[in-house]
Amino acid sequence: PGNQSVFSTEQQQAVITLRQQFAELMLRSDSMLGVPSSIYNPDGFLTDPSTDPAVAIGRNYFDQNRTVFGLTVDDLSELQTTDQHVSSTSGTTHIYLQQQYNGISVFHGAANISVDSAGRIVVIGNSLVPSLADSVNTLVPTLSPGAAATRGAENLGLQVTGPLNIMSGPSGADRRVVMSNGGVSL
Repeated sequence: PGNQSVFSTEQQQAVITLRQQFAELMLRSDSMLGVPSSIYNPDGFLTDPSTDPAVAIGRNYFDQNRTVFGLTVDDLSELQTTDQHVSSTSGTTHIYLQQQYNGISVFHGAANISVDSAGRIVVIGNSLVPSLADSVNTLVPTLSPGAAATRGAENLGLQVTGPLNIMSGPSGADRRVVMSNGGVSL
């Protein structure tokens, strides 16, 4: 289950250690990032019961298993909880985390954790970017907001038929801009 060849030597050793705790551990890998994309234990759970809040349980799992995921302390330092939902059917809390760098959300840098009502992790989904600081080439946008919106529309097969005017922004670390629709209709 899962191709461990994409993992570093340290990750492989950490996975072996994890498998010693959970013989039937299922792990799928993301060969592009070189990280586990999902982890679950078909024989039970990934953690013992806990009375801690579900978000803390999930974050602690990533902290305690950084090496398995190829992550550094800095990679986890700006994780933001973007959503959490408790299933009315099972009582399971589903937590969604977004990785950030200097306050800017990382494209596809997300994780999801499901924690049952007894505080045990059921499954982890992961696409957090390892060694993130080494991957960042700039914090300064190379496209203007209008050029970015035009390129986005083109990539979706849409045509910009009117002006793209900045309505507000840029604001915040991610330099969020609200623009007019440029005649683009979905």
